[in-house]
Amino acid sequence: MNDTVYRRVPASLFIRFLLDRPRAISVGLMLAVLPAGVLILLSWLITSMDGKGPDFESLLAAGAPFTATVVDVNPVTRITIQNRNPVRITYRYQWGNIPITDTVQTLAEAGYDLKPGQTVTALVGDADSILPDFPPVRFPSWAIAVIAGMFFMMGLPFLIYAWLGAVARRRLYLRGTLIDGTVDFLSSAHCVPFTATRIQVAFTGITDEGRAVKGTSVVVVDESWHGKKRGSAVQVLVDNASPDRACVVEETVLARCAPLG
Repeated sequence: MNDTVYRRVPASLFIRFLLDRPRAISVGLMLAVLPAGVLILLSWLITSMDGKGPDFESLLAAGAPFTATVVDVNPVTRITIQNRNPVRITYRYQWGNIPITDTVQTLAEAGYDLKPGQTVTALVGDADSILPDFPPVRFPSWAIAVIAGMFFMMGLPFLIYAWLGAVARRRLYLRGTLIDGTVDFLSSAHCVPFTATRIQVAFTGITDEGRAVKGTSVVVVDESWHGKKRGSAVQVLVDNASPDRACVVEETVLARCAPLG
């Protein structure tokens, strides 16, 4: 083989190499980002419960008792916990001369039997209140981590596949051997949204020993690829340690990889 040169590969090129496996990186990122969406959704769900969860124990210990009147009782149909819908209890109490209306969502059995107009005991403190006989619904925080982790684990193999491809491509530009080759065919390639247009190039390279090295590479479309067709000359990088690993050379990438002295 000819022209074996060690090169300095800028770290910024690694992202470009990652995008050379666009389907894997797209699916992997989608599944990795999806947990963030799940967390946002579940956070909204927890917030919508109006449960006073963080203050319940402190108010239970130090809250001042007030007589409250039940205003309304309704099932919360959008939330199901252990095959049951919580009930939302709306109640009102007097803070001095000011009527205060508050709500709580609970799975307490007694809550399903409440009727508007009944009186209940509220514990009040720092402009907040709870109904001690009706503990609020609390969404288990561990479930959020489990759900997010499941999505991440589904996306992880795709991200690893893209990562390994980028490592292999960097290795070729770092210490691969340049050989002459030709284009077998060109085809369109899937692209990550908002990134440069790419094409897939099937190629055949010929070593000094006359051995044919075949492969495919995804490359960014630039001026160097205008007019390329089947039979057009290209350069190919071959891994000396594993000759079956090869990629077609992108001139703009190779130009950024300065030979080491």
